[in-house]
Amino acid sequence: MTPEPLVPLQQHGGAPPLYCTHALGGAVFLYLELARALGPDQPCFGLQARGLHRSEAPRTDVEEMATAYAAALRRCGAGPPWHLVGWSWGGVVALEVARRLREAGEPVGMLVLIDTLPPRGRMEPASADEVEAAFQHELGDDPAARRWSEPLRRRLLDVFSSHLHALWNYEPRPYDGMVTLLQTGEADRVASARLAWLRLCPAGLRVVPVPGDHYGVMGPPAVAHVAEVLRALVLGGA
Repeated sequence: MTPEPLVPLQQHGGAPPLYCTHALGGAVFLYLELARALGPDQPCFGLQARGLHRSEAPRTDVEEMATAYAAALRRCGAGPPWHLVGWSWGGVVALEVARRLREAGEPVGMLVLIDTLPPRGRMEPASADEVEAAFQHELGDDPAARRWSEPLRRRLLDVFSSHLHALWNYEPRPYDGMVTLLQTGEADRVASARLAWLRLCPAGLRVVPVPGDHYGVMGPPAVAHVAEVLRALVLGGA
């Protein structure tokens, strides 16, 4: 049986739960610091990718992922409105999940993209060398990567490669709800991303600057600011 994609990061608390979609790597442990920073009253779950276990093949299509994750939310029993969060490429997946839910008539509460660049539509496939270079860049100087066995590294690279090609083959459609973009970076990058997101989110886009850089925003001290913004959105009804 394929493992359930919903992974509990912080199960307790009386606030409406948050659902965090995986980035290119597929795992959801990157949201653990955020779950801690949100505090004990905020339930937080990750939507983890298929392919991280030996018995699975990774998904290669954003729409297929979004369909599976929307179904997992319906099975969890919490009920709408759904509050979705996605860092980096996870924001693209969160956007498609939200679009699917709204198309089905289910209310989406908060949709927050954390330092997510807008998808550019169908692109030329990358070479194996380009995928490997992108994988190494994503790993950075993570010391855990040096302890991976060769089979584990191949499996994680396969997941990363499948997701990268899914992104390049994804043709986004406009989303008809409010979107919040938490944005790091320099002013010209922020302005460029905002213009592209406005075309995809015509119903409303608010951009909130956050400290840190693309990778640092998910760890201390910047993640405390992200958590503060998310708490305010949940309490304010997004």
